[in-house]
Amino acid sequence: MDLREEFYDVVEEVCKIDFAGGKGGVDMGRYLGGLVAGYDLSGEWGLLERAGELGGLLMEKGKGREGTRTGAWLEFTRLGQLIGDKKYCDTVSGEVDVLEEGQERTKLRGLWPVKGTEGDEVFGLGKGAEGVYGNLLKTAALLGRGREGRLERMWKEAMGVAEDWLLFRPMLAEEDRDEIGDRRDVLLVGEARMNGDEVETAPKVQHLGCYAGGMFGLGGKLFGNEEYVKIGEQLTRGCAWAYGAFPTGLMPEVLEAVPCEGDWRDGPCKFDEDKWRKEGSRKLRKPFKSVKDPKYLLRPEAIESLFVMFRITGNKEYQELAWEMFQSVVGATETELAFSAISDVTVHGLLKKLDSMESFWLAETLKYYYLIFSPPDLISLDEWVLSPGAHPFRRDSSGFITRGFDEPPRPKKKKKKKPGVP
Repeated sequence: MDLREEFYDVVEEVCKIDFAGGKGGVDMGRYLGGLVAGYDLSGEWGLLERAGELGGLLMEKGKGREGTRTGAWLEFTRLGQLIGDKKYCDTVSGEVDVLEEGQERTKLRGLWPVKGTEGDEVFGLGKGAEGVYGNLLKTAALLGRGREGRLERMWKEAMGVAEDWLLFRPMLAEEDRDEIGDRRDVLLVGEARMNGDEVETAPKVQHLGCYAGGMFGLGGKLFGNEEYVKIGEQLTRGCAWAYGAFPTGLMPEVLEAVPCEGDWRDGPCKFDEDKWRKEGSRKLRKPFKSVKDPKYLLRPEAIESLFVMFRITGNKEYQELAWEMFQSVVGATETELAFSAISDVTVHGLLKKLDSMESFWLAETLKYYYLIFSPPDLISLDEWVLSPGAHPFRRDSSGFITRGFDEPPRPKKKKKKKPGVP
């Protein structure tokens, strides 16, 4: 953003922070991501020095009887690449070992449960799972295809099961179909619940799971699977549609929608009025059953997917959807000082603000809104991987991800041959 004066003010302050006095956990992982990404973007050596110090502290704080557990896969991998210390990559590899072993032992082989006990586990891509699946894919992207094949294999296995048991189509009303036109081909991510040995798909949708559209799209481009790119488009449109389906133009934290019958692969279904009367809520717009948590917390997952799908397809529809969402977000959440989470997206009129602004609003949500309207070579996905915390790390460009933009590709500069050298 060329805010260089502000950037160097922060660099100066970062050098004063006593990380050793911190409590560890997620926040320290986020700090590490900011330091490593800051160095990758600027080359400011002091940031890498602090990142090395913090990485060592995280290693110590993460040690337990089952090995070191940090969850900071991309952060550790990139730090290890930059400072040439293999222990960070070994730590990530050890964490992957644990996941790999457990992947084949769960009730729904291929996915890891997010809650429950044996026989009544719940599986999903939202709360409790978002870091795992995103880390598998994005660490593979950071390393370059073929460098860590089991990450690709584990992610593909998980997504194959997710296709079968987590995805569903909402039963769109006829007026909704007309209103959204070509956007009607939408999917949402629900949950899979175990009832003994039986599996059922529950149409419970979390805003946290809206990253799945961009994840499917990115994985499709990275691994050469156009079907996954299409699924990514459908899921991304699904969350954008959910934003527009509420009077505030914002998607709630958790909702339930009346699903289409049958397999989602069969395409959009006709609206069933009788089914709606039995399962739907008269207080909400069709086809919603309930809103389990009506808050809006300034989350980034939906705009992340719009950004990723725009960059990999060049389809300007995603910019249009992003602008509609951004206007709604600003209109509902702006305050005199900043932006606030709101308590209920389903109400008309005056909204109750929660006097709370999570750090991810600045670190992730606004970053994605800024990038989707920026030139495509700014944090190009061919050259960078954005971590689950939206920190950009330089990647091994073994395969292009972006395409489809109006501007022609830039010609490569030809190297001048030295005399007498073929």
